[in-house]
Amino acid sequence: MSSQGGKVSITLNAEANFPRNASSKEDQAAADRVFQFQLGLFAHPIYSKTGDYPPIVRQIVDQNSAKEGRPRSRLPRFTAEEVEQLKGSFDFFGLNHYTSILVTNKNQSSEHVLPSFTNDQAVNTSADPKWPSGKSSWLKVVPEGFRVLLNWIKKEYDNPPVYVTENGYSDDGQLEDDIRVDSYKIPLRPGSS
Repeated sequence: MSSQGGKVSITLNAEANFPRNASSKEDQAAADRVFQFQLGLFAHPIYSKTGDYPPIVRQIVDQNSAKEGRPRSRLPRFTAEEVEQLKGSFDFFGLNHYTSILVTNKNQSSEHVLPSFTNDQAVNTSADPKWPSGKSSWLKVVPEGFRVLLNWIKKEYDNPPVYVTENGYSDDGQLEDDIRVDSYKIPLRPGSS
C-alpha cells in the first residue's frame, strides 16, 4: 500500500473506563484491566513495543484456565515469528469511541466461575447517573472520556497516529442538538489532556 500512498490498519472499538472510586487502588487497577482486556487484547500485539498480549491478560487467563483444569490456556500463544510479524504492522490506530463506563473491582469467590471474557476481567461496570444519555440508553455523554481514552492509547502505545473512524451521539433527529455539540467540544478543545 505504501507504494500507492495508502495506509492500512485495524480499527478498534473502546469505551473510556473510569474507576468508580477514584481513590481506590483496586478500582484504578480494575479500570486499567478493562482497558487491557477490551482494547489491549487486540491492540497490544500490534502497537506495543513488545508485541504479544498484555501481560496482565496473559496472567489472568492462564491462571483461570489452570483453575478450570484445562491442559493449556484459553488464550492462544503466538509463536516468536508471529509476535514479530504483528508488532508494528500498522500505519495508524483506528478508533471507534461512543461512551464511557465506571469500573469497580469484583472480588472473585473461590467457587467455580463460568469461563468467559467478562469473568476474566473480574469487574463490575456501571454508568454515573449524572451522565446524560443519548437516545440509546447505553450511550452516555462523557466528553472527558474521549480524552482519557486517547491519553491511555498515547501512554500505552507510544503515541501512534489515531484516526477516529466512528464517534457519535444518538438523538431524535432534531436540529437544535446542544448536547451533541457539547459532547464534541471538550475532547476537541485545543490543549485538552
